Amino acid sequence: MQFASFDLGDPVFELCGLRVSVQLVTLENLYGVAPAGARIESTPSGAIVHARGLRWAGGSEPADGELTLAAEREPDGAVRLRVTARAPAPVRSVKLLVRDFMIAGLMEKEAWLRALALEVVAGVPGASVDVHVEEQYRNMREVIDQHPLVVERAREAIALAGLQVHERAIRGGTDGSRLSFMGLPTPNIFAGEQNFHSRLEWVSVQDMEKAVEVIVELARVWEERA
Repeated sequence: MQFASFDLGDPVFELCGLRVSVQLVTLENLYGVAPAGARIESTPSGAIVHARGLRWAGGSEPADGELTLAAEREPDGAVRLRVTARAPAPVRSVKLLVRDFMIAGLMEKEAWLRALALEVVAGVPGASVDVHVEEQYRNMREVIDQHPLVVERAREAIALAGLQVHERAIRGGTDGSRLSFMGLPTPNIFAGEQNFHSRLEWVSVQDMEKAVEVIVELARVWEERA
C-alpha cells in the first residue's frame, strides 16, 4: 500500500456520518478524484458518489478514469462502503480514508474501531482480537494557531522572493506536523514537486531555485527581526 507523507488534497465526502476520501493506486501512479467531476446522490439508506475524471497525486495533472463510492447504513447501524473504479492503468489497490481533523473526532473513531473489532469476534468461539492504535501525524493547526508569527514571517519571505502567497489548509503527514508537536512550530512552505510519490514524480529547476530563495529570505527575515 502506498502512503503519502503529505496531503493529496482529495475531496472529502460526507457519507452516513463519515468523512471519506478515496485514492486509487496503480503500479505507476497514485490517483485521486477530480472534484469538478464528482457528485453525490442520496439513496434511501445512504449515498453514492459518482466521479468522472481523476487527477494525479497532488492534483498536478488530470487523468482519465471514473469511480463510484457507495455508502449504505445497515439495520444494525454499521456502514458498508463499496467502490468500483477505472484508472489509466490496472488498479492494484483502493484506499479508503475515514478522516477527522480534531482530537475528539479521532478518539471517537478509535472507540468505534475497537467496538467493531470486538463485535466481529464475539460470535466466533475461541477467537480474540487486539486493536493497537499508533499515532502518526496530528493536525498542526493546534500548534500553529498559538504561534501566528511563524506564518507571518513565511508570508514575508515568500513575498520578498517575488512570489504571490497562496495559502490553503492541508491534511496528512508532513515533517511540519511532526516538528510542530515536538515543540518547533513549522508551517509547510513549497518545494515545487509535481505528481508526488509516484514513478512520475518530478520537479523543475526553476521551482527548486525559488524554494531556495524563499528559505534564504526566511533566514534573513528572522535574523533581522531578532
